[in-house]
Amino acid sequence: MDTAVILNIIAQLPDGYRMIVNLHLIDGYTHAEIAAMLSIADGTVRSQYHRARSVLMKKLQEIGINRYEIPG
Repeated sequence: MDTAVILNIIAQLPDGYRMIVNLHLIDGYTHAEIAAMLSIADGTVRSQYHRARSVLMKKLQEIGINRYEIPG
């Protein structure tokens, strides 16, 4: 899969989702580290990440990509 396609889809996410996805998937921060950086609860980070992950998977399906691995 082309990295540019994934980055383009991530760029389309709402700001909060995009920030958490970038920090977790791209920069490699843990949920706890992101929570500390953003001064929000760890559970909020996890919830936002999983919602963003669902949106990403749906957008991938819309462009015909049905096999993917997005870390949970």
